[in-house]
Amino acid sequence: MKTWTKHLLCLCVVLFALGLLFPKFSTDAVAAEVGEDIHWSFQEETGTLTICGSGEMTPYSYFVGYAPPWAELSDKITEVVVSEGITSVSSDAFAGLTNLIRVTLPSTLTSIKDGAFWYCDSLKSITIPRNVSELYNGAWNHCINLEEIRVDPQNPCYADRDGILYNKAMTELLRCPEAWKGTLSVPEGVQKLENRAFYQCHGVTEVRLPSSVRELDYEVFFDCTSLKRADFSAISCEFDISVFSGCSGLEWITLSKTYPYYKQDNQGALYNKNMTCLLYCPGGYTGDFVVPFGVKEIRYNAFAGCGALKTVTIPGSVGVIDQDAFADCTTLERVVIGKGVKTIGSYAFARCFALKRIEIPYTVTTIESGAFWYCTSLQNIVMHHGVKTVEDSAFEGCESLTFVTIPDSVTYMGENLFEGCTALTAVVLPSAIEKPDGGMFRGCENLRDLYFRGPAPSAGGLEYYLDANRMTLHYVEGQEGWTAPSWHGFVTKTWSGNVAMDVVPSDYFYTPVRWAMDKGITNGVGNDLFKPEDSCTRGQIVTFLWRSAGCPEPVTTESPFTDLWADEYYYKAVLWAAEQGITKGVADGLFAPEETCTRGQIVTFLWRAKGKSIPTSNESVFKDVSEDAYFAQAVLWAAEQGITNGVEEGRFAPDEECTRGQIVTFLWRAAGKPAIDADLSAYCPVIEEAMDVPVTSEAAKEGLLCDIDGDGVQELILMYYEGDQVLSDVFTIRDGEARALLKGEQIQ
Repeated sequence: MKTWTKHLLCLCVVLFALGLLFPKFSTDAVAAEVGEDIHWSFQEETGTLTICGSGEMTPYSYFVGYAPPWAELSDKITEVVVSEGITSVSSDAFAGLTNLIRVTLPSTLTSIKDGAFWYCDSLKSITIPRNVSELYNGAWNHCINLEEIRVDPQNPCYADRDGILYNKAMTELLRCPEAWKGTLSVPEGVQKLENRAFYQCHGVTEVRLPSSVRELDYEVFFDCTSLKRADFSAISCEFDISVFSGCSGLEWITLSKTYPYYKQDNQGALYNKNMTCLLYCPGGYTGDFVVPFGVKEIRYNAFAGCGALKTVTIPGSVGVIDQDAFADCTTLERVVIGKGVKTIGSYAFARCFALKRIEIPYTVTTIESGAFWYCTSLQNIVMHHGVKTVEDSAFEGCESLTFVTIPDSVTYMGENLFEGCTALTAVVLPSAIEKPDGGMFRGCENLRDLYFRGPAPSAGGLEYYLDANRMTLHYVEGQEGWTAPSWHGFVTKTWSGNVAMDVVPSDYFYTPVRWAMDKGITNGVGNDLFKPEDSCTRGQIVTFLWRSAGCPEPVTTESPFTDLWADEYYYKAVLWAAEQGITKGVADGLFAPEETCTRGQIVTFLWRAKGKSIPTSNESVFKDVSEDAYFAQAVLWAAEQGITNGVEEGRFAPDEECTRGQIVTFLWRAAGKPAIDADLSAYCPVIEEAMDVPVTSEAAKEGLLCDIDGDGVQELILMYYEGDQVLSDVFTIRDGEARALLKGEQIQ
């Protein structure tokens, strides 16, 4: 059962105990039957509930709405007296008596059932009578102020030491009360720690186990959130990692160097003996964690609840990130998944609220259900080719996602995939999905654009869930089944089919790359990748320049360079560039198309392509650009035109290799930072909130989307007529709100 489910059930119990989820009982009666020969009474003056008679009490269950008859008096009862003759305290009998401070139990009592004193918040002490032979470990769950459990010395089955419950022989530790505080050294001779013996003991900070321990039952230290250190150095028995479930503050587990079952690294994490499976990282681990190379699996719940983990690096040796592996790592900001990982398990990163970006390498073939469930800050998902299956609800509740590209390798997409992704505006779908179910977009209230790369899908899957009046379907010209200007009621448009999955809106080169791909200046490197950080070759840069100039035909077909062949993609581009004086080659009749370009060379190419304009000043703003350098005037011109600001203040770095992201940005700036044409219908609702009049879809289609102030956030420029004048309103959209920058600005 997942942690959040357990918390929900606990909440239900609280509500039941408070009388909110079970039927109300009349307060007029102060006595009634609660067993065949058992009665109860309540004395309001003293707040005392008395149970008298003989035999076993009637069992109760808040989960099915069957509460004891005194439930409505729960906030008035401060004392419970169970009289002689009663043989059992039944399940849930006194659960939810939040003001109960004293309990008297009879010598005739033989059994205390599960949940008997649940949520008795004020109870600090309880004594087990001498004839009790049956105790349920969950009898005192959620008694948050219970400091001690005492046992009558004549009891033959149970004993206590320091307020902690043991069996009579002191070989089993049965229950530590939840309000017990400090460091606990378990007595020598104890052989077993019972299931949930330290259930929610938030005051226990350190535990030391003796060499006599032979068994630790399931979830022994469940939710001991203040437990910082566990000294297991004296034990040699095997224990399940679940003993530390919910120990969010645990910093270190001490094992002996000869411990035969687990190994431990210098980060405190536990592994199987051959270090191929990472089993557990202490919940209090802080900062950055690097999974050692050689680990093949990150096990179920291995990092679950590590509330101070910031980054994690997963090597390519890992094949499987198991179910719930990083669930509830609420501060996890960055994950690096190595090439080699094949499966991201169910809810592996669920509720990682601080995670903003995830890159999934091409080796991953399966993203299981709920893998990134409610990662509410997740803005960018980069899925490389190789993913074949994305299961149900994988990205449900990712309310910060705006644009997602599903790679064309995907052949199965599950239900409710993007349910509740309220900021999602556009999705690129793979061509293999013949009938995408609109239900995968349930609750995506701002979704406006779906991009298809293959034939038109089978009708019937989209119309039921998606509003055709606000949606546009984009298709690649020539693909079968599409109709224009509409398809089954949806507006249709054509698009290039080119996407760059490794370029996301937060990148400085995002708009330049989209512009370059829309204009056919670049088609990427294949598999929907642009590889913005790769170096740009001389062949590539000349091709980019040629395409941005409109692919003009060169005058000659004869190459001036001996290393240029007519079947290369850059052949015509190089001929044209040589004719225009943009390049003269490197030396000895060579062009060297595969050599990488430096920043100085690229700016020089661009300057020559733009006509070698003379800069207005001869004074360089960059300390590393000398007056006699061949690229000096080019760099001066580029700086004046706002094409480059250098790599840092006062430095241009002319000899550094130029990346593909940088060159496309140079080209875009040299072209005047053209806006990306956009249908802004999707933004009408938020714009309307900032305007005095409604915005129609037709009016929005006259707008542009562009980063006009260079702060990395795109603005909406909405143009309209007022008389003979063309006016514009400029908005910036942040946090789902449209904020006016300019209103009624006249366009000259």
